[in-house]
Amino acid sequence: MDLAYAVARTGGKQYKFEPGHYVDVELLGAESGQTLELCDVLAIRENGGKLVLGSPFIPGAKVVVRVLGSVAGEKLIFFRYKRRKRCRRRLGHRQKYSRIEVLEIVRG
Repeated sequence: MDLAYAVARTGGKQYKFEPGHYVDVELLGAESGQTLELCDVLAIRENGGKLVLGSPFIPGAKVVVRVLGSVAGEKLIFFRYKRRKRCRRRLGHRQKYSRIEVLEIVRG
């Protein structure tokens, strides 16, 4: 049966993976073009509407992805100051993410 989407864990966070879509996940440390298997699959939704839940993971299930490269997230600006002391500091940060393409969802 064809699978609509899967919920899997990577980098300590949970993401929804749909075949043929792109997802930005926490930095994986893999080369661009490399194929990976994510085995921590928490749930799978079939196209017929049936939802399969793991406890906590579905044995044998995996999401096959290809790493497209790394991207930088949105710039976050934060400001620190001490009142009445003329002490101010403006800081910024851009989180790095791995952009991956979902190739296939395999049910165990």
